[in-house]
Amino acid sequence: GEAIGIVGASTPLLPTISSSDGVTVFPENPTDYDALAAKIQAAVDELTATGINKIIVLAHMQQLTIERDELAPRLRDVDIIVAGGSHTLLSDATDHLRLGDTSGGVYPILKTNGDGNAIAIVNTDATYKYVGRLVVDFDANGILIPSSIDPNISGAYATDDQGVAAVGGTPDPEVVEITNTLDEVISTQDSNIFGNTKVFLRGDRAFVRTEETNLGNLTADANLVYAKTVDATTVFSFKNGGGIRSNIGVISAANGGIDPNDFELLPPAANPAVGKEEGEVSQLDITNSLRFNNGLTLFTVTADQLLETIEDAVAATAPGVTPGQFPQIGRLKFSFDSTRPANDRVLSLVVLDDQDQVIDVVAQNGELVGDPSRTFRGVTISYVADGAPFSSFLSANPALFNRIDFWGEPDSNGDGVLDAEEDLNKNGVRDAALPEAFEGFANFASFGSEQDALAEYLHQFFPTAANAFNQADTDPTLDERIQNLAFREDTVIPE
Repeated sequence: GEAIGIVGASTPLLPTISSSDGVTVFPENPTDYDALAAKIQAAVDELTATGINKIIVLAHMQQLTIERDELAPRLRDVDIIVAGGSHTLLSDATDHLRLGDTSGGVYPILKTNGDGNAIAIVNTDATYKYVGRLVVDFDANGILIPSSIDPNISGAYATDDQGVAAVGGTPDPEVVEITNTLDEVISTQDSNIFGNTKVFLRGDRAFVRTEETNLGNLTADANLVYAKTVDATTVFSFKNGGGIRSNIGVISAANGGIDPNDFELLPPAANPAVGKEEGEVSQLDITNSLRFNNGLTLFTVTADQLLETIEDAVAATAPGVTPGQFPQIGRLKFSFDSTRPANDRVLSLVVLDDQDQVIDVVAQNGELVGDPSRTFRGVTISYVADGAPFSSFLSANPALFNRIDFWGEPDSNGDGVLDAEEDLNKNGVRDAALPEAFEGFANFASFGSEQDALAEYLHQFFPTAANAFNQADTDPTLDERIQNLAFREDTVIPE
């Protein structure tokens, strides 16, 4: 057999997009692609020094543009990059796609590496929707031969019923035993019902990271209502789209069609085996969509800090990228122009009351309005509160920021000492978790978590089919809370 070298590389954004306590990340500047490539190259060189001449890099850079445009041309002796994190579906013309899916490019993408030789970049969608397969030959020197790639063999294989039937084969009994056990857990969660929706709840990456969605609105509103039970002064909700991981609903063939572009977006499907009816939202739906289940955090910002927060949230927005920092909001409304320089994109920003009436104009015509030091109480998730720009607001004035975490400040290492990183609000004492403010209906998730907030909100306001949630997702031309001026005019501030 032939020896193949494999090098793993994750995104330098790890400290920003995850809880990476104790992990040292290189390079410190995540956009220093020369330094990033050099770090990977050092590992590649160790392998080639042993005589290995076929190298695969397993990358998880979050944006395919980094693997394709930044790493591929810089790396030497690398033949294949298996990209990850962007959820980009690469496919070829022979591949069967799931209903509602569209190709994000050809499988594989062929580029030229740092040696001037061919390099193949592959990527498929997330959550096991597809299995990527690349069959390729190498010459005697370990150089990839592009002409050896047959699109009838290589490509993205859908894992739906049609895709599984097409590849044939016999199920492995051990695998069947494992999946049957998992099915029991899934069925139990899917039988635990909390609310009802008449519409598909949009939560997939391509949407929650680029525009307002109805699921983004729903979970942001849920967090706000939940927060008000412990602090009635809370006036807005802010969370990152990257924390929403999946739709709640079904993508189905329209009128029995087989064209992947002919589909319907439907509410959650019935599951007769567990007594779940169409439209009912279950524990399984909630945990699958909000699978990180962050705790909620209260905080206070000034008007200029609120504007800075929204500017930061849309700073990375651009065609073809899906930045996790993009916001989903409650009781805020803003417009932005992504063609303007980063941190100077927000044209209008207002705070709304419970009837969606404007109670404060924060920005108009791209300028801050009124006293920049006036304050607003908000709720977010702990992951967002830990990062920029909130961390700088806390450092500047801990008392004003007044961070309160529903889950308190746990003793992470169990040493009984309040370490600096454990003192989340910088008040010098270890704060306990907040007491439960009400007797909730849901009990599968901790009090103060985003899953619990959504479950309780659905049960309170949308419990049955008779009063189901009924706000269909809209395209950017009709979005109201987040108005992208590339698609619509600015109507944030009433005339």
